[in-house]
Amino acid sequence: MKKSDIDIYYERGFRGGRPSVNVKVHRFAPGLRAENFNCSEETLDQAREYAFEAAQRQFWEDVQDTAEYYLGAGIKVYSAGRSGGHLIVSDLDPVEDWDAIKVSAWGRFEASILADIAFRSSDAQVEEDIRANRWNEDGAEAYNFFDTKDGKTLCIAELKTQAKAAGFAPVVR
Repeated sequence: MKKSDIDIYYERGFRGGRPSVNVKVHRFAPGLRAENFNCSEETLDQAREYAFEAAQRQFWEDVQDTAEYYLGAGIKVYSAGRSGGHLIVSDLDPVEDWDAIKVSAWGRFEASILADIAFRSSDAQVEEDIRANRWNEDGAEAYNFFDTKDGKTLCIAELKTQAKAAGFAPVVR
């Protein structure tokens, strides 16, 4: 990687740009099919949305540690852009002042970030997340489980199915 390969993001109000990585996801688990989950297309679309939101949330929770591992402590990582599609790193020296070691560290950081996104967006990982959270079931919610006072874990989708089978109508607000 060369300095000229590093993306610089310019925000309003900042004179100098900051190094960034484009983290937009354009293809999230494109190979998943409803028939693989024994659910409707509508349910799979909702499940994929829950999986995307969970992957995105976990990515942003983990990325600070990744950045500090590659770039050193005392930096800040945040998202910018209309959809939060740019990962910005602040509190670094200006890129034009970086030596080959810093440029190489950035290259390893960026490669790690892009590999992480590819993994989180892969069919296999998204399928695992959907199945583990039972988002492919009718009535599933983003936070599909809750713990009772007596230590049991219950699935909301399952409770909704049981209520429907018992003749209870869903509450419409």
